[in-house]
Amino acid sequence: MYILLYLFLSHFLADYLFQPNWLARFKKRAFAGTLVHGLIVGFVMMVVLIPYLYSPAVRYGIAAITLMHVVIDYGKVKIAKAHPKTDGRVLYILDQILHLALIVLIGIVAIGPIAPQSIPQAVAQWYSNAWFLAYLLALVIGTYFYDVTRYIFSRHAGQLDYKRDYYGMALRATIVTLGFLLAWIVVR
Repeated sequence: MYILLYLFLSHFLADYLFQPNWLARFKKRAFAGTLVHGLIVGFVMMVVLIPYLYSPAVRYGIAAITLMHVVIDYGKVKIAKAHPKTDGRVLYILDQILHLALIVLIGIVAIGPIAPQSIPQAVAQWYSNAWFLAYLLALVIGTYFYDVTRYIFSRHAGQLDYKRDYYGMALRATIVTLGFLLAWIVVR
């Protein structure tokens, strides 16, 4: 039912939360770093999409997204090395557009509408809750995605590596949480 949103959530978790600085640097130095990151993307998608893994279309979709994620990231690294004066912000935007467009294409065309396999009721009440899914997406986007994107757009050539702004992330997480609580109270 929400497979496309779960694919987005998986992407943002794997590309931001589960990609620490050392891995981002490793990707720039060696293909093995890009491969490790791709395997993390695939693993996170499998974990998040456990109720859908009974479907061959989902399994093939995850494999295709994982493979293409590696290809896109490797291409970004190669372009950055071949053209060092290329603005990193442009590469970052193109990278994300390609990842998200691929997810939409595979989620809608290759996988399509699909119901999750039956899961325990205690898990299903959260997993199938649109509010909870929207909250998780907003939380990841409002914290990790925003923090990395802000860094990429505000840095200057030669600046030190990205360091997570945990205070700012906690503040934004609090705002997102309070906003969702308020909306939930008003709607209920």
